[in-house]
Amino acid sequence: MGENRLLIKLRSLRELPTLPAVLIPLLRHLEKPQESQDMQEVVRLIAQDKSLAARCLQIANSPLYGASREIESIGSGHCPCRVLFVAEIAPNTLV
Repeated sequence: MGENRLLIKLRSLRELPTLPAVLIPLLRHLEKPQESQDMQEVVRLIAQDKSLAARCLQIANSPLYGASREIESIGSGHCPCRVLFVAEIAPNTLV
């Protein structure tokens, strides 16, 4: 039954949303082994899309992480591991 609702919803769309230009380069970079990923490049890519950057900051500052201080910018570097985790889930926020 869920599949039928999805098909009805898809048919009702006039057009599919466009993907941000940053998605492909970000996915390509994140496909690399973690030890060869450049954190500054991830930050640069995320910062190119304002809505993505805002969503990543929202996730990074969520109670899930229990931060002792708020991350105010993508490149602030207070806790790179949190930003890297956010970078891994960032593509899901774009779709």
